[in-house]
Amino acid sequence: MSGNDMIGEATKTSVPSGRREALILFSLLAITVSALVGVGALVRRFNSWQDTLAQRMNQRGEFALQAGQAALAINFFRSALSFKHDYPAALFYLAESLIAENRIDEAEAYLHTLWDRQPQDGTINLELARLAARRHQPADALRYYHNAVYGIWSNDPVQNRVAARFELINLLLQQNALTETESELIAMQSGLPRDSQLHTRVAQLFLKVGDYRSAENEFRQALKLDRNNELAAAGAGQAAFRLGHYRTAILYLDAAMFTAPSDQKTRDMLDTARLVLENDSFLRNLSALERQERILKGYRVATKRLDTCLKAQTVNSNPASIGPQTANPTSMPPGTQAVASGNRALQNLVTRERQLRSQMSPAKLTQNPELPAAAMNFVFDVEEQTEEICGEPSGIDEALLLIGRNREGVER
Repeated sequence: MSGNDMIGEATKTSVPSGRREALILFSLLAITVSALVGVGALVRRFNSWQDTLAQRMNQRGEFALQAGQAALAINFFRSALSFKHDYPAALFYLAESLIAENRIDEAEAYLHTLWDRQPQDGTINLELARLAARRHQPADALRYYHNAVYGIWSNDPVQNRVAARFELINLLLQQNALTETESELIAMQSGLPRDSQLHTRVAQLFLKVGDYRSAENEFRQALKLDRNNELAAAGAGQAAFRLGHYRTAILYLDAAMFTAPSDQKTRDMLDTARLVLENDSFLRNLSALERQERILKGYRVATKRLDTCLKAQTVNSNPASIGPQTANPTSMPPGTQAVASGNRALQNLVTRERQLRSQMSPAKLTQNPELPAAAMNFVFDVEEQTEEICGEPSGIDEALLLIGRNREGVER
């Protein structure tokens, strides 16, 4: 066999051998890929099975928690976490279950774990705020409540933020932090939904902190959204009354009485506001005769109130010890000192009444331009002093007291 023949023969035998090797390699690769695909499918199936079990355990835990069985719920949620370690819902509900069982430290640890992952989550921050309030940690509670108010909510963000702010406000009110409460209410106003009930609730809170102007504005907004809101009408009347705007108060209180005629508090306030307008001698457009009649009536009412208060005033120690001859009033018992001081104030008013008595006539009031102001100053001083000494007045006396405290705002 020649050399060329030998080369040709070798070529014929080597080609099939290379193909066999390639075929074997391809087969091995196909087996490997198939194995990997199979393993991947098994892993996914296993993970899916774990997820399904975790969801079932979590669902059972939720049912148990809703049924008030927190201890049982804890077991279910722990089982859910054993199947799926990173399960936010199970972690959160486990924390709530632990809180229900008064296991606060454990619950807080789980919540902080969630917070580290989602520091802007509104629900988590709200729970941490409640725990801080429960632990009497006001600074932490305020921080977490603010995080909840401005945080991210998966559903109903506006409603949840409003609810979180109300919780914070109630906490501040419990702490008697009125300035901070007012600040939160002011911050709440701009983002408040167009809901009459919500505006009414905010207005009522403004009343509690003594911001009557803001309260009146919120009550008005509530009435714009629902003119039949009787709570808003009564509240607007009360706010106007506190501001000394009695004419406005009458309009709102009258409307409130139309829808709720049995509301005694509103009725009393309405009656007082009407008495204020009926007895104020400083109102514009009064005739000279009517003004004189109101001054004389106020003088008579105040004189009677002064006489009643004097008779009701009792002395806790020897009457002789509270007279002008007492050498050392500071040596008296505290209660006796208060009585003595009150008696001296009333006696000063009695002296002023005697000086005015002979001048209290329409003719003298016309002749002496300074007399009307002097008479009404006496009336207002009587009502102020007797309120402090003998208690809150009622009826016309209360009306005169209010007129004296707000002479310019009555007609508003």
